[in-house]
Amino acid sequence: MKNILLLLSALATSFVACAADIPLDPARWHLEMNPRTNAKIEAVTDKNGVTHRAIHFRVDYQKLEETKDYPPGTVFVPGLLFQNGTIEADLVGPIEPEDRTFVGIAFRIDPKNTKQHELIYFRPFNSGTPRHLHTVQYVATDTIYDWPYLREKFPGVYEGGANIANNVWFHARLEIDGTTVQVFVNDGKEPVLVVKDLKLGDRSGLVGFWGYPGAFANLKVTARGK
Repeated sequence: MKNILLLLSALATSFVACAADIPLDPARWHLEMNPRTNAKIEAVTDKNGVTHRAIHFRVDYQKLEETKDYPPGTVFVPGLLFQNGTIEADLVGPIEPEDRTFVGIAFRIDPKNTKQHELIYFRPFNSGTPRHLHTVQYVATDTIYDWPYLREKFPGVYEGGANIANNVWFHARLEIDGTTVQVFVNDGKEPVLVVKDLKLGDRSGLVGFWGYPGAFANLKVTARGK
């Protein structure tokens, strides 16, 4: 499965132990497209009229039906080394058609193998349904710890519920400390998911977005030293 790789070539400086709002400057981004998926930086408006300038992942549904290959994209910032602290962003998916979508925040991405990273992602289509508790998911990509394995072996431990919806922007905040991540949504005071044993360990790595289709905006990273 090929990934979209949006490489932020101009921000090649390490941002360890500082706060950074990551700008969406088109001149700084390099884009490689999956044949069934494309992405661009543009204004994205949800069904409530809320607009953010965002990275917008789109899927060619005709090609998708022909191949049955669902290709998530990955967006990351070279040089943005992060280990512990806070990652915040606004996410939405999809705009049209309103369908199944998976949008998330990738962190501690291995610079030498960008397919491997910690990932918190959201399934807005499950929120408020009988599958509500499958709305928020943790996985460690490019390992055995994918969602089918974690759900089968540890039901209810690595996923949870959240009040979000398709085609409505929502804010996600990850608080990461060692091998623990707490996930907060919108203005919630309590985490919607807590994972206490991140599978890739307490290591540094890159930060970015993951998913299809959907949009991502307002990435803010606040790194904190031990």
